[in-house]
Amino acid sequence: MVHDRKASEDIVQDVFLALWERREEVDFDRPLLPLLFVAVKNRAIDLLRSKKWRGGNPDWTSWMSVFVRLSPTISKRSSSYRS
Repeated sequence: MVHDRKASEDIVQDVFLALWERREEVDFDRPLLPLLFVAVKNRAIDLLRSKKWRGGNPDWTSWMSVFVRLSPTISKRSSSYRS
């Protein structure tokens, strides 16, 4: 989404740090994968929208198509984790 490896690593690290800081509030009996996907996606969108981002003009269509293709996979995995 952000087309920058360092920014991507920072986003993932921020999400895991936030998860650790809020570990008391997280229900670990439920699948974490969908939560992590959404959190990383939202952080990437926040970065792209922020004035701090200097990575150029993002191709919104291409990254959105990735999430559309991933949605069924995430849903399937989510239901398989519950069983």
